[in-house]
Amino acid sequence: MRLTILHDTVYQYETPARYCIQYLRLTPRSDAGQRIAEWDIESPGVLWRQTDAFGNVVHVMSLDAAHQSLRIRARGVVETTLQPGDGVRVTLERGTFDATVTRTES
Repeated sequence: MRLTILHDTVYQYETPARYCIQYLRLTPRSDAGQRIAEWDIESPGVLWRQTDAFGNVVHVMSLDAAHQSLRIRARGVVETTLQPGDGVRVTLERGTFDATVTRTES
């Protein structure tokens, strides 16, 4: 199944920020169950791509200019072996839940 992903993070400040540095963990991994077909991160400032000790892609974003707001956008296409009706278990910081993959038309 091909999944199209769009994720926006937006910050708005009451007073302008003069400098910003962020560690972005917005790039999915390619593994036995999924392959990243396309992926892009848009942000102001400069991005450096790194790989952490677990093999995850991490981008460091640095913006050295006054700004009242900031938008970071991650988008791409992921191909997965999951099919509609497949059950999956998702573990988050606050617990684990079961979900079923469904197909939606956009």
